[in-house]
Amino acid sequence: MRFPALLAALAAVQTVAGCAAYRTMPIDPAYRADCFLSCKNQSGLFLASEALFEAGKSIRYLSADMKAAGIIPIVLYASNRGKNSFSLLRDEVTLILPDGAELKPIDIAQTFAEADMEIQIDYISKDFFRGRKGTRIGQDANLAGVIFFRISPGRFVSGLTDAVLNLEMTLEKGEGQAESSKMKIIVAIE
Repeated sequence: MRFPALLAALAAVQTVAGCAAYRTMPIDPAYRADCFLSCKNQSGLFLASEALFEAGKSIRYLSADMKAAGIIPIVLYASNRGKNSFSLLRDEVTLILPDGAELKPIDIAQTFAEADMEIQIDYISKDFFRGRKGTRIGQDANLAGVIFFRISPGRFVSGLTDAVLNLEMTLEKGEGQAESSKMKIIVAIE
C-alpha cells in the first residue's frame, strides 16, 4: 500500500464511521526525554526517540499503518534543562537504518496535502517541526513530535533495531558566548 491507497484507507475510515471515528492518541510532550533509559544528554539538552513503525502503534497514534504505506514515523522527545537554546532544521536530521542506508525526513503536510482536513491538522500537530523547516528548543522546554521518513520504493525495512537518528543541532548564542555552534547527536531509537 502506498500513498494513494493510504489516502483511500483514511477516507474510508471516515466515510464508514463518520467524522467522529477519526480518533488518535496525542503525542504527549509531558513524556520528558530525560525519563527514557536511552536518552542522550549534551549541554543540558536531553533527547530520546521512539518508533511508531509497527502497525499497532502507527494506527493508535496516526490512524494508519504507516509501514504498509512506506513511511517510518519516529517520535523525537526533547527536554532542555540547559542554559542555552537549541535549534534543529528538518534538513539536519537523518535516519540511519541498521544496514547503513540513510533517509531524510519528509514534509508530512505536503505528503498528505490531498487528505481530509482533519487528518492534515492531526498530522501537522504531531509533526516535530509543525509544518515548518525547523524548530527551536528554548530553556526549560519539553517538546515531542513525529519526524516522518519515506522508505524508497522497492526497499523493505523489517524493523528498526540498531537504527539511529543523526541530529545536527545548533547551540544558539547565549550570554557570554561569542557565537552559535553546531553539535552532532546520535540518538538510539526505542
